[in-house]
Amino acid sequence: MTVDTGGHFTEEAYKFVRARMGRRVFAIKGGGDQGKPLVARPSRGNRYRVPLFVLCVDTGKDTVYSRLRIGTPGPGYMHLPAWVDAEYLAQLTAEKAIRKYVKGRGAVKEWVKTRERNEALDGEVYCLAALYILGPAFVKGLPERAARFAVKAGSTPPAPPAPPVRERKPWLQPRKRGWINSWR
Repeated sequence: MTVDTGGHFTEEAYKFVRARMGRRVFAIKGGGDQGKPLVARPSRGNRYRVPLFVLCVDTGKDTVYSRLRIGTPGPGYMHLPAWVDAEYLAQLTAEKAIRKYVKGRGAVKEWVKTRERNEALDGEVYCLAALYILGPAFVKGLPERAARFAVKAGSTPPAPPAPPVRERKPWLQPRKRGWINSWR
């Protein structure tokens, strides 16, 4: 999960993330850079020493829009859930990229809102950033995780196997070695 720390409640967002750092909750902030990877290395230069990932939002929006253009299921295809309505799709496509001339830099791409609300697009970029933060090993395991959670119609899911119970016998465990335990 990613939490946007930019805005009016930055302090509260850092507190929230710090309390949940071991549970895959990441602090993010949108950056204005262009042509960089979606997720940069985290910095800890904040009051709570929380790893803050700065996103190249333009790269994320380019990726989301390019995946929306893929018409057939396959690699990169964007599967939308059944609950998606017209408002969500309007928010998902609420921005467009235009070329703008900037003195000293030439023509640069700039994202312009075509409607006021664009939270769905931001949410998709944040989800994509979370996948990048979790890394390729997590992404490779997604099909297996999806298969575990898929339930066929009319059947009950199999019960998970019980973890093996390990009996602890203190007299069979090796004694710890070290100067504090070996002086006796």
